[in-house]
Amino acid sequence: MCYQPEPLTPGGFKSFGQVDSYEGKVGQHLVDAAFECSAEAGHPILSVVTLDSAVSFPLIVRRLERHPHSAQTILALTGARCLVVACENSQDGSPI
Repeated sequence: MCYQPEPLTPGGFKSFGQVDSYEGKVGQHLVDAAFECSAEAGHPILSVVTLDSAVSFPLIVRRLERHPHSAQTILALTGARCLVVACENSQDGSPI
């Protein structure tokens, strides 16, 4: 399957979570749900993952993660553009 990236919008991402934008807003911004997790998840944890830039296209996604019991926050730490891939899952947990 081949998909074309779409701009990230609150409406387009609504079924996966919320999109917050703090561009141009001065001050501290609390993200209450950043460490939200259910009892199945155990305890809140922060993991910072650094990825290399994509150097060839088409970009082939070979692995997806699921976080059914906890929140996941994605931040572009360098201010650069980034690609976020999200999809629904079937009853057996496989991506749709």
